[in-house]
This record gives sequence, structure tokens and C-alpha cells, in this order.
Amino acid sequence: MLSDTAKSKSGGRLTGLDIRIDILTDFVYLFHLNHIYKILHKLGFSWLSSRFKHLEQDDEVMVSFKTFQLSTTVDIPIHVSPTGIDIWIQDEAHIGQ
Repeated sequence: MLSDTAKSKSGGRLTGLDIRIDILTDFVYLFHLNHIYKILHKLGFSWLSSRFKHLEQDDEVMVSFKTFQLSTTVDIPIHVSPTGIDIWIQDEAHIGQ
């Protein structure tokens, strides 16, 4: 169960408490939560968390934002070499030297 959930491509959330409940249900054995995390560590699992997705986030807007447009580079002076330009696309696009 643990490996299947950890490898799932659809994502999801699995907490130590979830694992503790599953062990209690399947094996009728109650572990302390700290021990659950020690067991996970010994099995090679690590703590990962994903970045929060805003409820009003629009995937189409995100794709268009991340698609770098040639028109963005029109205002760069002609004497500036393309090798001297860095482009960052994070929360907003920046062009700098």
C-alpha cells in the first residue's frame, strides 16, 4: 500500500497518521507516530511536499505566461550580445544583463 501510493502519478497526500491507521487496521498493532517516521526513514522514504496550487490558478494562463515570446526581446539594444542576456521566468518575466 505504501509503495503504491508513493509511486502514484496522480499524486495525493499520505501522512504518517494515515500509515499509522493502516497498520492498526491491517495488523492490529499501534505504533507511536515518531516510530512510523523512523520506520519510513529506514525503508528509504523521505519527506516531500509539493508547492501549494492556488484555487483560482488558471492552467491556460500559466502556459501562455511560461511561453517566452520573441516580442519580449524587441526592446533590447542592438549593441548587447545575446550571450550577455539572462532570462528568468518565475512569478514574472525579467530580462537583464
